[in-house]
Amino acid sequence: MQPTRKHPQSAECWALLGLSASYLGAAPETLNCLRKAVALDPKAGLYGHQLALAKPRNQKDKPAPESTEDREALELATEQRPNDALAWLLLASRLVRDGDLGSAEDALKRVMLLAPNYAQAHYLTAYIRGRLKDYVGAQTAITQSLKLNPGYSEAWFYQGLIFDKTGKTNEAAKAYRNTVRLRPSHPQAWKNLAFALKKSGHSTEAKEAFQEYQRRSIPTNK
Repeated sequence: MQPTRKHPQSAECWALLGLSASYLGAAPETLNCLRKAVALDPKAGLYGHQLALAKPRNQKDKPAPESTEDREALELATEQRPNDALAWLLLASRLVRDGDLGSAEDALKRVMLLAPNYAQAHYLTAYIRGRLKDYVGAQTAITQSLKLNPGYSEAWFYQGLIFDKTGKTNEAAKAYRNTVRLRPSHPQAWKNLAFALKKSGHSTEAKEAFQEYQRRSIPTNK
């Protein structure tokens, strides 16, 4: 169940959902969730700041160049509100984009002390551990993320990538199946599922998955 269904009046839950949508590249959903967060808590300047930055980042025709403005604002937010788990999570996300993995992991440790049930924090930890080739640590973190939020499609996809890296083909296929079940419009998951099925000897299913990948990845002429 999405946290917003359980807590529809929680600005923090809507902001978290917006963060998840941002990971998935879902621009309209990102903006809608952040707008809802701002509407519920207009005094929380952090949500408004994220909304302002999300608008130019999600313009397909004119993408905004990366700047240090949002990172500086998030760093200031964590200084001013050291017990704000969401501020730390947003900062960690930005640090990951910057490639500052050590600082990002430190920020995530702070998140987990304040809010250990944030599935996104465990997902980002898994991503960092994977980048550092610590696949055991990555698997531990992604398993916890999925335990907290079984409907987190991107976490299932990343779990599939970890299983691929460690040679666990059957487990990878299961993870990719869950990804496309939750998010059928994920072409890369269909492609990876096809390869995992082929490696595990399921040629017919692999062909079907690859056809689905082609159908969803090739733009149609209007």
